[in-house]
Amino acid sequence: MKPIAHLFTTHLVSRTSIRNSLKKGISGSCVFFASSVLSVAQITVPEGFVAEKIYDVPNKEQGSWISLAADHKGHIYAGSEKHGLYRFKIPAPATIVTDVQPAFGFKAKPLGVQGMLWAFNSLYVMSNDRKGQSGLFRATDGNGDGKLDAMRHIIAMRGGGGHGLHAIIPSPDGKTLTINAGNMGGLPETIDDSRVPLVWDEDLLLPRLPDANGHASTVMAPGGWIARINPDGSNSELIATGFRNEYDVTYDRQGELFTFDADMEYDMGTPWYRPTRVCHVVSGGEYGWRNGSGKWPAYFPDSLPATLDIGPSSPTGVLHGTDARFPTRYRQAMFICDWSYGQIYAIHLTPKGASYTAEPEVFCSGRPFAVVDAIIAPDGAMYAVTGGRNIQSAVWRIRYAGTAETAPPDIPAPTSEAKLRRQLETLHRPNEGAIANAWPHLSHPDRFVRFAARIAIEHQPVSQWQTKVFSETDPQRVILGAIALARHGDQSLGDKLISKLCSIDFAKLETATKLDLLRALSLGQVRLGRNARVGQYLKPHFPDADDMVNRELARLLIAAGEPSAVPTAVKLMTTLRDEHEFRSEEMLKKDQHGNYGKAVLAMKKTPPPTSQMHYAMMLRNAKSGWTGELRSQYGAWLTNAQKQVGGRSYVGFIKRIRRDAIAALAPAEKVAFAYKPGEKPSALPQPKGPGRNWTIHEIEALTKAPLTGRSFANGEKMYAATLCASCHQFKGEGGAIGPDLTQLGTRFGYKDIAEAIIEPSKVISDQYDSKFLNLKNGDVIIGRIMQEDKKFYMVSSNPFLPDLLDKIAKNSVASIKSSPVSLMPPALINSLNKDELLDLLAYLTSGGNPTGPAFK
Repeated sequence: MKPIAHLFTTHLVSRTSIRNSLKKGISGSCVFFASSVLSVAQITVPEGFVAEKIYDVPNKEQGSWISLAADHKGHIYAGSEKHGLYRFKIPAPATIVTDVQPAFGFKAKPLGVQGMLWAFNSLYVMSNDRKGQSGLFRATDGNGDGKLDAMRHIIAMRGGGGHGLHAIIPSPDGKTLTINAGNMGGLPETIDDSRVPLVWDEDLLLPRLPDANGHASTVMAPGGWIARINPDGSNSELIATGFRNEYDVTYDRQGELFTFDADMEYDMGTPWYRPTRVCHVVSGGEYGWRNGSGKWPAYFPDSLPATLDIGPSSPTGVLHGTDARFPTRYRQAMFICDWSYGQIYAIHLTPKGASYTAEPEVFCSGRPFAVVDAIIAPDGAMYAVTGGRNIQSAVWRIRYAGTAETAPPDIPAPTSEAKLRRQLETLHRPNEGAIANAWPHLSHPDRFVRFAARIAIEHQPVSQWQTKVFSETDPQRVILGAIALARHGDQSLGDKLISKLCSIDFAKLETATKLDLLRALSLGQVRLGRNARVGQYLKPHFPDADDMVNRELARLLIAAGEPSAVPTAVKLMTTLRDEHEFRSEEMLKKDQHGNYGKAVLAMKKTPPPTSQMHYAMMLRNAKSGWTGELRSQYGAWLTNAQKQVGGRSYVGFIKRIRRDAIAALAPAEKVAFAYKPGEKPSALPQPKGPGRNWTIHEIEALTKAPLTGRSFANGEKMYAATLCASCHQFKGEGGAIGPDLTQLGTRFGYKDIAEAIIEPSKVISDQYDSKFLNLKNGDVIIGRIMQEDKKFYMVSSNPFLPDLLDKIAKNSVASIKSSPVSLMPPALINSLNKDELLDLLAYLTSGGNPTGPAFK
């Protein structure tokens, strides 16, 4: 063991230098480093790179850091969740940060700073201060003493916590800034210009199912957005919308914009689940986020698809390697940070048509390594910060010390399709020649070109182009022209538009064009009124050979009240097998420590019936076409579907489908949906004890050394004994009130975990907060608002019975405010003895891996 012991005495070591030592019985290749003031940690980087932990943030004094920015004088600014802003000098290689100072020379404390940028001799700060002002601020150093002495609020926007106001980056023109926000961050109070036509809506043909746990149930289009502004905050121009929570954005060397959008992990196992994804963001782009089951499929032609599906993760910082002193391969790469899995990907983009394809590479990973932001500083190194949710923060430097060529790579010429797309994007504003130039490209083979052409047409007065839709003979141009007209035309055109679409020979279309036509028929009815002709037109074509086409046919035919759709949809629901959708590498990926994430482990064993669930959801709206046998098959499917495993909302969605289906039935028909009595639940295991009133300090002392020799089986028992499974998911099983705990070990240290258990109200994520509903009669209801309509709130007040909802009339509520108290009871571990506690901690950080290091 001498070689390994020697490693712990050095400050930094590259992967190459420890390879021989790792051969002696230690698996994997990690970088170990420490210093006289820092604890031992481990991180993995590519050959030739060096990783250094340069600062451990004192949590009590400086909080948890979540954002970074570098100025031109060699300083890095850091934003804390609740403690304001700090500044330090970039240390020399192989040295650490020794002096950190407040960034302001006066009393200023912007909170929730998820984005910062030094530009135009100013520090731009995006604040999500819910109690004070939120929005974009500009801070300056008027007297040149190194401390910011003035700050101005230049754009007022509604903050939204972790899904709120995010990044500020320089635009390629060198004259403007690019800003973005997640789906709970409000748009600037004034939109001066927009490349996105300002006609967005939900555009759902059949009613959606809101999230079964109440998340974002009242948040509607446009969702997350990206805009450009002048340095003084003026002339805001909306660029793209329809994201869930794109935390950060970046430009590549050609000036193309990219982001890393978040998934709704609760939806895993549902047909509307969308993995975290890298998106190429274009002018006027719409990326299809809607809440609950309303998310648009990637094939909807009025939105754009992802460049790369990453799979389960938590997107945070995004940057490009252009200015990094890295080998050429990495200077051409985009980097994305994954908070949940504790890693940074290098995304290698290749032009294809008017957009890109991409290959991911895990560039850096650690445990724990909850990376929330990263930048390239003037010294050419990457600086990353770990933190968030009040956990222990640190600043890391990743620099290249190898011998490979690091000269700036040449900027490749754009493809012919990309040139055409950019030309069309110049027409995304009123332009006399736009219609003549754009219309022919509605049938271009490249989807991004077609999208750019349609947006160019939508920016022109509808009176100038609506007749072209009806005189056009090319099916693809008719379809995209109809989509544009549905979005902008008068309702008096509805019947004529549907008739034009129904004149297309459906059977002769390719699959992709069929999907476009079906969306045009849906959108035409949503926007311009229902039309009975649609059912007769589509009836002969159901079922189709393609599952996605069948999904849309079922949607349209059931919305049209076509009775023949019911037996076909039931047959597809009960016989279709789509396990392949959850056996892909992306969906079943392991993290860098060999653990399956979140619900993926359980879904690997029993993949949920994704496509089947789509038909079940559509069928809940069917009023005619049923027989007793079909009802029985539908009820049996819904009962069995609840036994499958998916994301935290999966079973809740199945229950809501079943509830809606039952609501439309006569009493005698409800027999088909009756549950059979289940087995009596087994008794919970009991700790041996004796317990004690555990403190954070005691747990920190017990876990100072790495845990070894722990019992996975006993940790699993203590997880049940302390009621964790009642509210949390682990390996795809458990409750849905609190966060998923499967990736706990990649984000949090033992001290952070202890604090969350002992003092659960200290940090409450905006995704899991409960509300005080102060009623006009003086009563107070405390719980989570799971759903609402125009008249009522549905509130879950008991974390152990989350399906038990109180129906509260809105006109009886005087006020609503966030509760400072977590629904999680404090000190649930106090019944455990020392060994039981350590086994539980080892189990929580194992990610479900019984062969993890703590169990050896």
